[in-house]
Amino acid sequence: MAGNNFITKFPVTRLRVGILQIGLILVVLYIVANFNYLLFHVLAEFFGSAISLAIFLLTWNARKFVKNNYYLFFGMAFLTSGMISLIHALTYRGMGVVAGTLNDSNVATQLWLANQYIMATTFLIAPFLLEKKIRSQTIVWAYLTAFALFLTMIFYWKIFPVAYAEGSGLTPFKKVSEYIVATAYIFSLYFFWRRRDRLEKRVLHLITFTLALFFVSTITFAFYVGVYSFPNELGHLLRVLAFYVSYLALVEFGLMRPYHSMFRELNENKKVLQDAKNGWERTFNSVPDLIAILDENHGIVRANKAMAERLGTTAEACIGMKCYQAVHKCDRPIELCPHAQSLLDGKEHISEVHEPNLGGDFLVSTTPLKNGEGQLLGSVHVARDITERKKVEMALKESEEGLKRSQAIAHLGNWELDISQNKLTWSDEVYRIFGLKPQEFGATYEAFLKAIHPDDRKIVDEAYSNSIRDGRDTYAIEHRVLRPSGEIRYVQEKCEHFRDESGKIIRSAGMVHDITVRKMAEKKIADLAKFPLENPNPVMRISSEGKIIYANPASTIILDKFEIGKGDSVPKEWEKAVKEAISEISKKIIEVDAGDKKFLITIAPVAKDSYVNVYSAEITKLKNAEAALYHEKEKLKQILNKMEDGVYIVNREYNISYINPALKKYFGQNIERQKCFEYLHGRKSPCPWCVNKEVFSGKSVRWECFFENLNRTFDIIETPMTAPEGTPVKLQILRDITEKKMLEKNKEDFISLASHQLRTPLSSIALSSELLLRGTAGKTEPAQKEYLEEINKTTKRMALLVNNLLNVSRLEMGTFSVETEPLDILSVIQTKLKEFEPIILEKKLKIEKKIQENIPGTFFNANSFEIVFDNLLSNAIRYTPAGGEISIELRKEKGAVLLEVRDTGCGIPEKQKGKIFEKTFRAENAKEMSSEGAGLGLYMVKSIADLTGSKVWFDSAEEKGTTFYFSIPLN
Repeated sequence: MAGNNFITKFPVTRLRVGILQIGLILVVLYIVANFNYLLFHVLAEFFGSAISLAIFLLTWNARKFVKNNYYLFFGMAFLTSGMISLIHALTYRGMGVVAGTLNDSNVATQLWLANQYIMATTFLIAPFLLEKKIRSQTIVWAYLTAFALFLTMIFYWKIFPVAYAEGSGLTPFKKVSEYIVATAYIFSLYFFWRRRDRLEKRVLHLITFTLALFFVSTITFAFYVGVYSFPNELGHLLRVLAFYVSYLALVEFGLMRPYHSMFRELNENKKVLQDAKNGWERTFNSVPDLIAILDENHGIVRANKAMAERLGTTAEACIGMKCYQAVHKCDRPIELCPHAQSLLDGKEHISEVHEPNLGGDFLVSTTPLKNGEGQLLGSVHVARDITERKKVEMALKESEEGLKRSQAIAHLGNWELDISQNKLTWSDEVYRIFGLKPQEFGATYEAFLKAIHPDDRKIVDEAYSNSIRDGRDTYAIEHRVLRPSGEIRYVQEKCEHFRDESGKIIRSAGMVHDITVRKMAEKKIADLAKFPLENPNPVMRISSEGKIIYANPASTIILDKFEIGKGDSVPKEWEKAVKEAISEISKKIIEVDAGDKKFLITIAPVAKDSYVNVYSAEITKLKNAEAALYHEKEKLKQILNKMEDGVYIVNREYNISYINPALKKYFGQNIERQKCFEYLHGRKSPCPWCVNKEVFSGKSVRWECFFENLNRTFDIIETPMTAPEGTPVKLQILRDITEKKMLEKNKEDFISLASHQLRTPLSSIALSSELLLRGTAGKTEPAQKEYLEEINKTTKRMALLVNNLLNVSRLEMGTFSVETEPLDILSVIQTKLKEFEPIILEKKLKIEKKIQENIPGTFFNANSFEIVFDNLLSNAIRYTPAGGEISIELRKEKGAVLLEVRDTGCGIPEKQKGKIFEKTFRAENAKEMSSEGAGLGLYMVKSIADLTGSKVWFDSAEEKGTTFYFSIPLN
């Protein structure tokens, strides 16, 4: 039965050819053995070597196509066996190829045993390696090592045991070895049959036949006496047959036929692979996500159908496009491009991208693609359309914000308590209700209780605890909350409990509603329950027919005026308003004069009822105030109308609301719909010099303006006001100062003329008297000299007086120049001291100077400072008695340069200190001490201080002296 099965598996023609081939080989070998045994031996060994080499070459070349290296294991074994067989044949007795082996059978026998051990070991191990994966390098090196080891032991070390002894034949080692090998073949057959489920039946049968042949041949080799004996010949024939059957088992059936079937399997696998590829393509193109494989230059290598359709093209047309050009319509990668980031760091990147060119929002992920060596080739770019999700998220966010706004508007918050964790979660509105910033403190049940009003804490705690203890699902309570600021709020709480599978309450959730406004309203309602009886204002109810249904006691004052009462009809004016209010369902307001008092009455219809409620408020004071205001307005209007100065009122938008008659005389009567710049200046846009900004900021401004259209100059005062309706306006008063300006000019011209006419003769007299005193006209008598000195002194006093009068006039007219310039204060002080040196020496005055070092540079008008210092120093010299002291001090103090001039003169009387800076004023003790002086010096000093933003003041004690201070600001 087994033979039939074998024939079925093995084609008859191939079997016949194989039997014929091996039969012919065996017959030829047998014939040759009878004629030339040595030739027979060589042919037999060469045949085995050839078979071994064929087996090796086929298994070696087929190693890439088999799942493990089992066949390579046999191939290397047969290659090693074939090489040893070849050397065995060459060293056989009588060959003479290898030196020393011509008449020696031991070396060939030793090689034979080495070959036997290799083959026996191979077949013994083989069953255990049927499904093992062994590295090909390990197999090759193992057999090459065994081959080299046996040759070294036999030819070089000569330690291999003797196998054949000349004269006595086979050694015991040889015979025992053959039995061991035979036994190994028996065990190999046993192990192969134990694992027969891992082999094809035909291969198993051939291996069985092979092992049987090897076993029989090995037994025959254990009994021959000579190397040319018949058992040796039979053993070689059986071994030739065994090698051929091994070839059939390993190559023809174990390898070649599976090799042919492998190509058939490859074709089948190719079809499966194509089906898998087609399936992958279908899957790739069925995925709704936008997928593209990008190279390192942002080029599209592959794109699925969804990607191509979004780009408005085909998947084939996408190949080669730059992703940033195709998707983003730009000439370079976008900022934070996920693919670019993956190329930089070789990592996966995920980001959300809004791409209007693709019409939505996308969740983009890029996964790096690398080759076997880890080199980055590109990335897989997957974009999932999350537009709808973003819309839902936005709607959810808006809903959450709407909820928060609704909670804030309704003062309604929610909370949740995890009982097991004692973790309390509040919404933001609950924090606000409790007067806290959102998430300001770690919310727990105990922290919540602390925020409750102390008087309500126990009630709230018991309400919550009892609901849990009693197993109730809900509870509700109203209580007070005490905010950190001390404010008390009223809240309503509702709670619902949630249970686990066992029915135990594990969580509570609820809402907190701020009902403070409602509570206040309830209180007001309670208070108004007494309304209208206790209302101090008249309250009435009137039917649609105009009959008085109800009137509170305060209404008597009105009803008495009209001599009516409850049940009577109201006056016609009231009745008309009542009917209009009911028909129009709108409030009506009328004023009622009740003699000494006046009332504003509101008639309010009651919906779906045929009556109105009448509420009254006394407006007597308001009406009196309105009347008084009207009279005041009329009075003011009369005053403005009678004013000779022009007056007008204008708002922020330059619209004129009032102009008095005086101004109309200058600019005309027509002011309708005119703006101030149109009416006054004939301009189409606001004046560049307009001071509206300063005035409407609350400042009053005074300035002068020359009107070219009138050829007149006006002194203008602008001041902010509030109109009766409460809007800010500007009041502008214009005074014509054209004549005044002309008089001032004439006055200035006169002063200039007088200055010239007065100074010239005085200078001439002073110079002449000076020359006479020097004796240029001859020697003068003592009496003449005394007269000349008096003339000279008086002339200088008159020149000083003229200068002072001129300076005062310029100061008063505003023509006195105070333009700033760099000022050398020390130089002025030194010059003036030099000028006054004669009189200082004459009066034997002691001058003390205290000048602080590093006085900062000062900007001030030099002429003005000379006048100031001249007057202060001359006064000190004039009113200090002979032998007195004068101190001049200069220092920096509080952002200014301070000049201090102190004397030990007569001082200023206490009662006259307030007049010391007035024009032409001189203190009484000063007049007694010196007749010189016109009272203009200190007046000029004060005027200059006011003009320059400086300050002047003094300290003085009568009979002790005076100290004047003059401060010049550094800025």
